[in-house]
Amino acid sequence: MSTLAGSYIRTASAVPAPAAAPGADDLLENIWEDFVEKGKDIISGDANSASIGTLDPKLLPNILYFAEFAAAAYCDPNHVVGTQVTCTEGVCPEITANNITTILEFANTKDADTTGLVARDDTTKSIVLSIRGSSSLRNWLANVQVKLKDVPEVCPDCKVHSGFHEAMQEALPAVSKSLDELRRRNPEYTVVAVGHSLGGAIATLMAEEIRRGGVEVDLYTFGAPRVGNEALSAFISKSGTNFRVTHTIPRLPPAILGYQHISPEHWISKDDTNVKAADIQIFEGGINTGGNTNGPISLNIAAHSQYLLPAGISTCAPSGFEF
Repeated sequence: MSTLAGSYIRTASAVPAPAAAPGADDLLENIWEDFVEKGKDIISGDANSASIGTLDPKLLPNILYFAEFAAAAYCDPNHVVGTQVTCTEGVCPEITANNITTILEFANTKDADTTGLVARDDTTKSIVLSIRGSSSLRNWLANVQVKLKDVPEVCPDCKVHSGFHEAMQEALPAVSKSLDELRRRNPEYTVVAVGHSLGGAIATLMAEEIRRGGVEVDLYTFGAPRVGNEALSAFISKSGTNFRVTHTIPRLPPAILGYQHISPEHWISKDDTNVKAADIQIFEGGINTGGNTNGPISLNIAAHSQYLLPAGISTCAPSGFEF
């Protein structure tokens, strides 16, 4: 996997996102305004429906590799500083073979229980931030805090999912300190943020915070929910290299509440076994009627739990339900 470090596609530095229409404080008025605006987008053709192509075959190894890192965040053995990153049941064989070291672990952070790790990958010359998806009651409580919160420090008119934002902020100080030290010691290494489901949402917001500090971050998310409104999603979409990989599940929080996805979307158009680059279609725009949003809402939890890895991306998640 040594070729991974040189195969990234870079985008321009962060630029101001287009301003979103001002939202009303009253939830019902906000819902109605969003409903009207989304209807206008679809009628006017601003909602994309056609794929702009399929994934470049050279990029598939990167996506598969960092999906293993997303899986590793669920595995308790990786939450010990100084140990090798490994997974049970053969979930992450490639990163296990690369002898990657956990540099920072964070868990049970205050209210949201944000959990994950920072690792140094000397094989691909990467510094990887990996954040676990929902595994505890506190994680799910963060999921349901769907009220949009103003974040003018990010960009004009930006609004963020309040639960995801709180979860990100709980871990940000420790993560930032660790990344600063690792980058000082390894200035040629690429910073990568990854996560599955809730972990993908937090990784998205964490990547944006780090980017605003002047650091380039490549983002890989798998089944990540929407994290903010049009202005925030557009800003994040333009701020760096983003691979938002989707299957059938990530349609929450709903667009009717004022949310949009970041762009582009990398849609797995078949089942998760033996996925090829031609099976991953790319759709642009925070609103599109292709990809994940094409067709009725799916309850295919198995697809959401697998995401490209034969053994499943969340296989390491603890059994039972934690607080």
